[in-house]
Amino acid sequence: MKRIILVVSHLGAGGTSLCYSLAQSRTVEWVQDGIIYDDPIEAVESILVTKHKYSNIVGLYVNEVLYNYQISHKKIYETCEIVYLIREPRTSIRVMKPKDAEFALDYYIFRLRRIYEMAKQTKGAVFLRWEDLVSKRGMTLLTNKFYLPDNTQFIELKSENLLELPRQMLKKAEEAYELCLFRIKNKAQVVTC
Repeated sequence: MKRIILVVSHLGAGGTSLCYSLAQSRTVEWVQDGIIYDDPIEAVESILVTKHKYSNIVGLYVNEVLYNYQISHKKIYETCEIVYLIREPRTSIRVMKPKDAEFALDYYIFRLRRIYEMAKQTKGAVFLRWEDLVSKRGMTLLTNKFYLPDNTQFIELKSENLLELPRQMLKKAEEAYELCLFRIKNKAQVVTC
């Protein structure tokens, strides 16, 4: 049976780059729409009926989950393979206008909390930091876990140049990032690099 990998991340974390990289493998098909996983049977079936480039039954689908509302049923944790990806705020939180900075900070912290809460409930999921992908350790872990071809490489997609957060806000975001890392590494049952 074909399986589904959900890349659960936050805006600016690089989840799109990870999905793109995985989709370069002949065994992975990237489903690029904002599916809402509120009914485990319907959501999974809507992905599995998507045409896959690999006809073998061992093919994988990958989908990116960026928002809290996209997963509202805990059965999804058992139905899909989960890969958590977070990135430090200095390079992930970018805003178009200075007035958007407070909203971006709040959502970043809010999303990290949700990722931690999900990670506590998903035994055997993979947890990665952006640095793990850049250093190739993360792709090696994913290649081994999902039996991908050895030549699967991480490809970073470039994003637009936007404004950084003000220093005080950045400090608050960095504290939230470090707390999330600490909690996940000590209290969640995830596989890390």
